[in-house]
Order: sequence, then structure tokens, then C-alpha cells
Amino acid sequence: MDHHCHWAIIAIFFGFHVYLVLKNRTTIGDMIDPKHKNNPDYLQYKEQQKNIYNQGKFWNFIFYFGKNPLLWLIPVGKPLGNGYQWSKNEKIEKINIQQVKQIQNQKFRINEEEINSIQQTEEGILLQTETEMTDIENQPLNKKNKEQIQNTNQITSATKSYKIQDSDIDQL
Repeated sequence: MDHHCHWAIIAIFFGFHVYLVLKNRTTIGDMIDPKHKNNPDYLQYKEQQKNIYNQGKFWNFIFYFGKNPLLWLIPVGKPLGNGYQWSKNEKIEKINIQQVKQIQNQKFRINEEEINSIQQTEEGILLQTETEMTDIENQPLNKKNKEQIQNTNQITSATKSYKIQDSDIDQL
């Protein structure tokens, strides 16, 4: 059985490369481990994007092996392309552009909502500290009240220093 092992390995490699040809992919492209593979934005982008150079199984096969079926297993002749430029699938390219725009719009809306919620919570802290200060000011001064006044002043100044300006929103 050992004398058939090398044919099994060749058949596996042949099958894998036929799969790559039909999908118009390369072994290098499949081996590259993206740095951002755990980034949710990358995963969403990768999930929705399609290969713009994929012309369909039949035309991908013809592109690599040639138009003449008699020469498919004999490595002679010129390839169809010039090796520098490849034809793009216009439908997939338009879909990809639309999906990228949708993702960008969705990200912008999420960032805008986060900024609004931050502004609302900061205003809530400011209101809360102002009411605490009036309650504390009405009480007689002692060591505990002085510490409370200092703490609320620190919180108030901290929230005021981190106020988000309209110019910050415009930059997003």
C-alpha cells in the first residue's frame, strides 16, 4: 500500500489547485494570515467582500488552461492575459463598493451615537454634582463636608475638561 501513497498526495495537491483555479485564488493568498483577523470590522468586511477577479468557474478555468481543451494537460502556449492586468467582474465590484459605503455609514452612525451618549452621561454627572454641592453647602461645615465639597469640585472640573466639542464631532 505504501507504493500508492505518493499518488494520493499528488491527487490531493491536484484537487486543491483545481479548487484554487475555479475560485481564481492563489496559494499565497490563502496562506497569508491577516494581522487583523480578530478585528470585528475586518471580519464584517471580509465576510461581505467578494473577489472582483472571479469570472465564474468556467471562465477562470479557461483563463488558466487556455481555450483549446486538447492543450489543457500539456503546458504549452501563451496565457490569455498579459500577466499584469486582469479583467474584473463589474457586478461584484459595484456590490463591493456599495457594501463598503454601507459599512462606513454604519460605523459613522455608531460613533455618533457613542458621542451623544457620552455627552448625555457627562451632562448627567454635571447635574448630579451640582445638586450634591447645593445639598452639601446647606449643611454646617465640618471635616467630612469639606472632603465632599472637594470631591464634587474635582468631579465637576474633570467632566468639564472632557466635554466634547462640536468640532470634535465634525472631525469624525
